[in-house]
Amino acid sequence: MIETLMLEAINLAKKSFRKTLPNPRVGAIVFDDSGRVLGRGYHKEFGAPHAEIKAIKDAEKNGFALHGANLCVTLEPCNHTGKTPPCTEAILRSGIKRVFIGTRDDCKTVSGCGFDKLELHGIEVKSGILEAECRALNPGFHKFNETSLPYVHLKAAISLNGKMTNRKNKNAWFTGEESRKMVHQFRAFSDLIITGVGTIKADNPRFSSRLNDTVIPDRIAILDPNLELLDNYKKKGLNIFREGNDVIIITKKGKKTSELKNPDLNVIEAETDNNDLFVLPSLIKELGITHNFREIFIEAGPSLVSSFLKLDKRYLDRITLFIAPVWFNNDEDPLFTDTEKLFPDIKITEVEMLGNTLCVEGRL
Repeated sequence: MIETLMLEAINLAKKSFRKTLPNPRVGAIVFDDSGRVLGRGYHKEFGAPHAEIKAIKDAEKNGFALHGANLCVTLEPCNHTGKTPPCTEAILRSGIKRVFIGTRDDCKTVSGCGFDKLELHGIEVKSGILEAECRALNPGFHKFNETSLPYVHLKAAISLNGKMTNRKNKNAWFTGEESRKMVHQFRAFSDLIITGVGTIKADNPRFSSRLNDTVIPDRIAILDPNLELLDNYKKKGLNIFREGNDVIIITKKGKKTSELKNPDLNVIEAETDNNDLFVLPSLIKELGITHNFREIFIEAGPSLVSSFLKLDKRYLDRITLFIAPVWFNNDEDPLFTDTEKLFPDIKITEVEMLGNTLCVEGRL
């Protein structure tokens, strides 16, 4: 019964997509000893009431007395005051007597505090319920707590002969509809999408997320070391602006960015090497520590994808590779452009067919 309720709490947590970041996605269920659900809640967005509070209030709104009831929550309840008061205090006031936790909060300053506070006041606490599934809700939150680095997920699509581009057909999609839907899900769960200036020049993409016929604007970072599209940024004439996305221009240090000063446009100056290529490890670290990004999704062309694939597992966590049943000529660009470097050592975790496209999931 507990695992079934925890699965429901996990599905509730997913409803927030990226809106809680840099805080975690959390779902909670209040139930009685027979397993009847009394209230449900999830952390909807950063600064909003936490999942436990929402579930308790939902149960009270439904007319239930909570003395002796149970709480199932995907993450250890907080015991500190941040944007909201401590959830432990609300749990104690409610009369709930048992709390089932998916995974402990591994933030060093708060880990175990909620657990200990509840036990100290006579609450029966059990943790580790579907722990792997609960941790998977917040890969960026957990990784940053452990390493001070954001979680980086790279996506690439290739033909059967390993080509990424389709210029002869004006860069038309060559993967199936099912794989494109999956990419929109990836975007919706990431708080930053990184692409390269080459992709913007070639495709003029929209980059918003489309879920259930709803358009969700994204936060897009364009790596443009030499501000090649300066006029387009100033005029906001690109599709990424028309879609209502929050656009960030990342350029090399020392560029004259004063012309880009605009309340609706963010500019980050980052370190580059002698070839005007961004030093990706330092950029990723800065995006996490300075700019509070936790889950970064890479959608780019062959050159930038190849650069990310050279990173070690500290900076690149997940790779999703879509392989389509097409064959492109030798003029098109391959996935891995640097023949002096071997493809990274990837542990394949899942392989599935999405329509006519093969999806390969890997972790470094």
